[in-house]
Order: sequence, then C-alpha cells, then structure tokens
Amino acid sequence: MTVLADIVSIMTRPDTGESIVRVRDHGYKVLGGAALHDLVDRGRLGRTGEGRKSRVVVLDPSPVAEPSLEYGLARVRNHPEQWPRNAVLRLGGGTKLRDGIYGGLVTEGVLGPLQRSGMFGKRYPVLDPRHRDDLLGRLRATLVDGGEPDETIRRLAALLAVGDGDTGPLLDIVLDSPAAAPEGGPARRELKERAKRRGMELAKDDWIALTTLRAIELPQQIVKTTAMFGIADAAIPK
Repeated sequence: MTVLADIVSIMTRPDTGESIVRVRDHGYKVLGGAALHDLVDRGRLGRTGEGRKSRVVVLDPSPVAEPSLEYGLARVRNHPEQWPRNAVLRLGGGTKLRDGIYGGLVTEGVLGPLQRSGMFGKRYPVLDPRHRDDLLGRLRATLVDGGEPDETIRRLAALLAVGDGDTGPLLDIVLDSPAAAPEGGPARRELKERAKRRGMELAKDDWIALTTLRAIELPQQIVKTTAMFGIADAAIPK
C-alpha cells in the first residue's frame, strides 16, 4: 500500500463509501503530503536544502506504476525546482486531480468503482476494510496510548495531526475507530489533545508533514502552532 492509498482509505467511510473529509477541512492537502512521501520513496522527487531553504526537485520525470500517483507527478514534473508547499498543493489540489487519484485507486484495487455521484459527493467503497481497521487500531495505539510506531504509522500519524484543525475530523476518525476506548475512559477532549500532541511530536522530524502544515495554515496560525508544540518556524519548509 502507498501512503496515499492508506490516507484515502482512512478518510473514506467503509459502510457508505463517502469521504469523511470535506474540502474545507484541508484533507486534500493531506493527500498532497501523502503523494509527496510516495514520490520521494520512488525516487521521482527529492529535496535540497533544509528548513526554509528547502526546495523540492524532480530527480526522475519518468512515469510511476501507480495511476493514482502519476496524476500528481504529471503536475510537478515540469517544475524542476519548487517550493515544498507548492509541491504539496499541486499534488493534492483540484477536483480533476482528486478524481484522478480516486480513479487510480480503483484501478489499483484499493477502492471499488464509483457508486454514486450527486449533491452529497462521490462514493467509492473501501475494498479492504480490515486493512483500514488495522491502520486505525495501530494509529490509536501510537497517538492515544503512546506506543512506538513503525514507519508507516509514523507518517500517517504526522499527516493526520498537521491536517487536523480546530474543527477538523482527521483525528476524530482515529478516536471513533473500532479500537476506541470503552465508556468511562478519559474524556473525548483529553483524548483529542493527547492525539494531537503526540502526532505533532512525530511531525517535528518529518519535513513532508511540516510542509503540509505550511500548505494548510495561514502565517498567523503557523506562529501559534509552532509555539504550542515547540516547533522552530525556521524548520518548516516554505
């Protein structure tokens, strides 16, 4: 599974096939961060410099095997060097691109064919809900219970944390998962704060997660977030 496929599975209701995340919740910028992880892993994109001096560079413009990633790569391959924030926006933004990502995941067997398209959006069933449940259980073990994540969960946890705003639903997906704590446990607000703090700790050392944060938050919000979670603003790529 790609990081992009895992993020889309997490953000899709397995019972209805509809997206839990709306455009205004910034979830699609998280898709851009996930795609950036995958394209770096495949040697198509890389980074030069550190922090604010970082740039995303094209290392290899050749096509990738996964159609869901190729749609995004097609939007960045003609930009040999670009601000990391712009790379995330190009890889995750736009209705046509998102349709391409979801269509690609249908081809790859992650999602089922489009079931319905109407006023409530497009619906794609998750073909392996057990994999989704496993991811959510492992994410909860990391974000709420303080367990040590493997690389897959570390990346997902960091992306979900930076993409979860004051009213955003991304961490709520983890808290509402089948692995959720029984009644009588810590209050919901406490669990959400714990998950956010743990995820941001993991994001500190993840330049792609920090780039996604830059793509999501306005400058004044960045100042507040960096102060709250002890992240140096200079460490966040532009």
